[in-house]
Amino acid sequence: MAAFVIIGLGTLGWFTAATMKIQDITISGSQSAKTMNISDTLKVRPGDSFWKTDVTKLQETVRAHKWVESARVRRTWNGKIQVDITEKRPQAVVSDGRGGFEFVDKDSSIIDRADATVDIAKYPVLSGRNLLRFDNLRKQAMELINDLPDQGALTKDTISEIEYADDKGFQMILSDNQMHVRLGKENLSTRLDRVKRVVQYLKDHRIAATHIDSDYAKKVLVKVQKPR
Repeated sequence: MAAFVIIGLGTLGWFTAATMKIQDITISGSQSAKTMNISDTLKVRPGDSFWKTDVTKLQETVRAHKWVESARVRRTWNGKIQVDITEKRPQAVVSDGRGGFEFVDKDSSIIDRADATVDIAKYPVLSGRNLLRFDNLRKQAMELINDLPDQGALTKDTISEIEYADDKGFQMILSDNQMHVRLGKENLSTRLDRVKRVVQYLKDHRIAATHIDSDYAKKVLVKVQKPR
């Protein structure tokens, strides 16, 4: 018991003296330049009081960063503040109609403006002014993308653009052949499932088409490309 008490007091002395000040602030999970400035927003530095630092408030600050999906801030026993983050990943870009683009995450939220160095071709483009203005329409567009499989004739990677017009609803443009796929405004999930089967059929039978119109209750129209 005596040995236990001595070790306990020694350990306590180490924590109240050696770690009274923050030794270091470590950030993990930051993989892009977008979150490299997180340490600048914390307003704490090595040398500040270790025990008086409000890690809950720091965590709220990190989570408020527009490029942070989730975050955890904690003290470690070596006098460090550990910040663990998960970055938001752009899943699409939405056009502002004037040559500019905004990054969109999987939940349809606007993340940030895409600067001139970004390769826009890497992302599906959401076009139509209402997709920028209205969250509900943007959410529907992202649900279409998220419902697409990773493999097959119609995948996330085959979508070049999703358009929305008040009179026609949603339309997709495929990247490999520029085929236009009209979905309309209602029952989008059901209509997308039909389109998947049609696109797969066209691919399997090597049929070139320019348009698919799924804006019907029980049918899909296909406009086949004329032979040259």
